[in-house]
Amino acid sequence: MRLKKYLFMGGLMCVALLLFIVPAVSAADEGAVALSADTLDFDREAGVYQARGDVQLKYSGMEMTSREMIWNAETREARAHGAVALRDSTTELNAERVTLRLNDKTASVTNGRLKFLGSGLRISGEQIEKTGEADYLITNGTFTACPGDPPAWKFSLDELDVTVGGYAVGKHGFFYLHDIPVLYLPYLFYPVKSERESGFMLPGFGFSDRKGYQLSLAWYQVIGRNLDATFSIDYFSRLGYGKGVEYRYLLGRDNRGEVHLYHVNATNAAADNRYAGSWRHQGILPGQVRLSADLHYVSANDFYADFGEAAGDYNRAQLESTLYAGRNWGLLNLSGGFNYLRDLENDNDTTVQRLPEMRLAAIRRQLARTPLWWRFDGETTYFWRRSGMKGLRLGVRPALATVVRPGGFVTFESEVAWLERVYQTSAAGPGVEHQGVFDGRMALSTRLLRDFSRPGSSLGLLRHEIEPELSYHFIPDDDQSRLPDFDTNDRLEPRNRLRFSLTNRVAGRFSREQRNSWRELLQLRLAQEFDLDEKRREPQSANDQRRPWLPLEMEALLRPTDFSFIDLDLAYDHSAEQGGFYKKFAAFNLRTELHAAGENRLSVEYRYTRDELEYVGGEVAFDGLQPLLLTYRHRYALDNNRTLEQFVAAEYRGECWTLRLSLRNRPDDRNIYLTFELSGLDALSDFGGF
Repeated sequence: MRLKKYLFMGGLMCVALLLFIVPAVSAADEGAVALSADTLDFDREAGVYQARGDVQLKYSGMEMTSREMIWNAETREARAHGAVALRDSTTELNAERVTLRLNDKTASVTNGRLKFLGSGLRISGEQIEKTGEADYLITNGTFTACPGDPPAWKFSLDELDVTVGGYAVGKHGFFYLHDIPVLYLPYLFYPVKSERESGFMLPGFGFSDRKGYQLSLAWYQVIGRNLDATFSIDYFSRLGYGKGVEYRYLLGRDNRGEVHLYHVNATNAAADNRYAGSWRHQGILPGQVRLSADLHYVSANDFYADFGEAAGDYNRAQLESTLYAGRNWGLLNLSGGFNYLRDLENDNDTTVQRLPEMRLAAIRRQLARTPLWWRFDGETTYFWRRSGMKGLRLGVRPALATVVRPGGFVTFESEVAWLERVYQTSAAGPGVEHQGVFDGRMALSTRLLRDFSRPGSSLGLLRHEIEPELSYHFIPDDDQSRLPDFDTNDRLEPRNRLRFSLTNRVAGRFSREQRNSWRELLQLRLAQEFDLDEKRREPQSANDQRRPWLPLEMEALLRPTDFSFIDLDLAYDHSAEQGGFYKKFAAFNLRTELHAAGENRLSVEYRYTRDELEYVGGEVAFDGLQPLLLTYRHRYALDNNRTLEQFVAAEYRGECWTLRLSLRNRPDDRNIYLTFELSGLDALSDFGGF
């Protein structure tokens, strides 16, 4: 009897449990709720279930656990306390108390910590109200995108409104580095998305001798999956206010480009309003027409001196704009466009412009089954300038060539061409001028190759190629002085020269992790020309020496490892009058770079052109003091003993934040920039940079 009593009581408990669980977990019911716990009690008067000990509630991909929970099946409300954890596909919540309302998908949380899985954003607060499926309102809370406790950085705010997939908007708070408050924020706007999103970028601060104290703010706007823009406003205490926009696009048919616009509203009486614009584009238009645009405009010649950031920008001497379109029809190519050159250092009125220019080229093709090939090049250009002679030039260059390979060992190539130029100019005199020039070339070359096997080594095969070539180029010494002089094609220099060249290539096949890869280890090219006319020229005096040998040219590219190279380009004039080995160099350019693990880098550059320039530059980056990265760059003009640029930067990279301080010293300007970058937020490193 006692056994039957126990079985009966146990059965009643199982039935009571099944009455709650079985309807809740029915697979056919989308809103099914499953509740389990160590102890379950049902209050019939209140119509609620009380669960204690290892409580677990599951609903539509969501799971909530706690030590105690009260569940109202009629109102579908759960009130949990004691180590509450709530998880779904987008968030994780840990709290002291949680009230969850399933009907309207809202919740109230006390002393909670919320993590958004997609963005890594973490939020905590005394009170957290989930006001919608993806909306949260936090009181006296903090948020960060950093792991750790305490995190490397965080924001503490009185109020914070968060929309998952949208933004976090906060009021009245402080920015903390670890637990140290460093900045008061009356208002905050932060994207809560794992993908790119519109929002404010972190500001940049700095000082410049030219521009004074600087503050730069920017807004990044996502327009579409293939379109975005950055709107910026800059304050310069010695110039005024700068406003800029950068618009970037990626369209069909491989059309892509960017538009930059910038305007400075001068507040200083000594400064002027200035503006600049640029458009870069590459792509294919309807009809298979390829369009290339690189257009630039500045209202003042000193714009880049103030706002150019990189070498080659702030010291620009010229500003070139080009717009060209072209189309291929098999072996025929037609292209045309405009080329405008602005002189930023001198009077631009006499600068010759190509407005417009058109070219027609027929690629070399064979004449029937003969060893002869023909090609054609034609161009028409209108040369325009504000002051000076203008004119139209028509040029045609038909050519006939042959290529033979006797025995398959050597290759003989030759070409004869006639360059005819026809002019119509604004100058007084004959209405039309024209002149033709003969152009003849021939070359004899071969290619020798040998492989050296190295079994058992990571460098399994070494390949050496040698390509010797002997060529001849002839252009007669015709008087062309009666032709207009717009560019170098109007005065073709006479040629009667032999050219000797020898090219060596060494490549290696490396075996790494059962994979083979090729790397060119060395490319060395030597070339020298011999002037036959100079050899036959009669000296005019005892000091007038014939010098038929032109400078020896050498180009070398050495890649001994995957992370280093040496690039050398020189011209050695052994017949020059200057004494000494060094002074006989007509040009000497050397660049070498070495990369190591991490971001360690060392590069050195030396450039020399006789009677023109001589300077040396170098850059070193060192990350051996992690998390500190140091960079130093120096450029020095040896011809006038002057420093062209000094740049030093120290970048501290925290776990999820970066602080960067950089100083740049130029002959006419000194700059100091300070930028701060957080995980999930972009930083501005330049001020009005264009």
